[in-house]
Amino acid sequence: MDGRSVLAAAAVAMLTCLAIEAGPPNIVIGSTTFTLTDKVQKCMESLGLGNSNSTNPGGDMRKCLRQMRTTTRAPNETYFANQESELLVAEEGSTALLRCDIINLGNKHVSWVRGRDTRLSFMSTLYADDRRIKLDVFNSTFNLRIQRVKKSDAGKYKCEIRARRFQTERIVELEVPSLPNIISLEPTASPFYDQSDPDRRYFNRTTDVTLYCNASGSPEPTVTWERVGINAPSGVDPLTGVTSWGNTALLKNISQRDAGVYNCTASNGVGSIERSVEVVVQYKPIVSSPAPSIRAGRAKYVTMECEVSAVPKAEIVWQRNQVTIQTAGQGSYRNGKQYTSYIIVSVTPDEDYGTYKCLADNMMGSSLVSIELHGRPLPPRVTSAPRSRRRRAYPLTWEPGKPVNERRPPEIAVSSYVIQFRGWWIQKIGALRRVVYTHDNPLREVVPAVEGQQTYDYVIRDLRPNTTYEMTIYGRNQYGNGDLTAFAFYTASENAPSMPLLTTTTVAKVTAAQRVTPKAVLSGATGVRASSIPAFAVLAFLAVQSCT
Repeated sequence: MDGRSVLAAAAVAMLTCLAIEAGPPNIVIGSTTFTLTDKVQKCMESLGLGNSNSTNPGGDMRKCLRQMRTTTRAPNETYFANQESELLVAEEGSTALLRCDIINLGNKHVSWVRGRDTRLSFMSTLYADDRRIKLDVFNSTFNLRIQRVKKSDAGKYKCEIRARRFQTERIVELEVPSLPNIISLEPTASPFYDQSDPDRRYFNRTTDVTLYCNASGSPEPTVTWERVGINAPSGVDPLTGVTSWGNTALLKNISQRDAGVYNCTASNGVGSIERSVEVVVQYKPIVSSPAPSIRAGRAKYVTMECEVSAVPKAEIVWQRNQVTIQTAGQGSYRNGKQYTSYIIVSVTPDEDYGTYKCLADNMMGSSLVSIELHGRPLPPRVTSAPRSRRRRAYPLTWEPGKPVNERRPPEIAVSSYVIQFRGWWIQKIGALRRVVYTHDNPLREVVPAVEGQQTYDYVIRDLRPNTTYEMTIYGRNQYGNGDLTAFAFYTASENAPSMPLLTTTTVAKVTAAQRVTPKAVLSGATGVRASSIPAFAVLAFLAVQSCT
């Protein structure tokens, strides 16, 4: 090779190296650097980045390049420069530009459609009546421009390309951020809803209740329910007993405790709003009386009281012998209850004694409570000591019953006093110990009463020495038997140790558990002090317990 040829080859090699080292130039789009290749230039042209108002041009460029790498298109194929659906966010009062850039449009037709079938434009003709909507057409670009954006503009818009055998579309969803709004709290139909009282919902007891919070906003708000006034610990659902998901709250088998205020809150990041509804649980009346039995003597002033809990409020009447004697209406109302009373200024026994009924009725049903006005004797008060000094007799003394905290006793006559008693002791037969009673059934003595007499005494005879006796005493008159007084006494024995001191017990009705029995004495039911019971008695009672 001559020198001229070598020089030419060296020059070509140098130019090639320089070309390789220099490479294609770079371009910065947004915050991203791209090598200015043919594909980048095509994407720049299709995206119109030179005059675009895109907030993320670099991201748009990467998306365009990705599509060019993965999409193989036929020659002269018609397609959107940006085929993907777009979420366009525009604030109220701003201008929203909905882009529709088409490659290879040819003789096909372009339309903008809102929702399913509201046509806004066809080619360069605008059909929209709203003057805020403009159509910008340039070559194969059909951009829809909405000025002074409103909440009502939010929704889906479609840029459609159509031909005889061709159809494609691109969706732009316009979102107008707005504060959430609670449209309604359902149910809003009868019988649950009353237009005159829109913040209450009425439900019958034991039914299942569904509350629905219908809220709107952009973005779509998140809805939560909470019960007002329930102080739940941290981490505990304040809707205790209530199933809540999204905009729905379910209360199953509701009762009075479920009544109250429930709060719906809707929030979407732009703001939040809340609205309350009161759940009213309707149920039939619950009727009660603080004194279902009243003892009153002649000329006594008597007030019978009745309280009613009911929703809706009940109508109340007083009856005697199925005859209405007083209409009380709804009575007085306080603390969520209705109150009424029936007064007898001066009791006339033969006319006024009997059973009175307080009846309450509402749309859910009716209930009543019975109150007895009677003149049966008060329980007498035993005044004799429980330990007798005599082996086979017990001197019983008592006084007529008197009311507690009442200066003037009621004028209730007593015709006689009835005394019932029987004894018991523990019998040991070998290793066996058992309780033995003097009689299968209590013996009975009747002592006539004397009008005006304030103290009585009566000797109970033919008793067994060293024996515990359980006894009851009550007065009676023409209106029935009075309340019982239960008592225990003990007969003497020459070698018997001192017996424990027992107190009397006055009860309205004496049951088996209240009588003075070995079990009752052992358990202290009659007022016996455990430390004062003789050792032999405790052992005997324990033996009896092991045998029963």
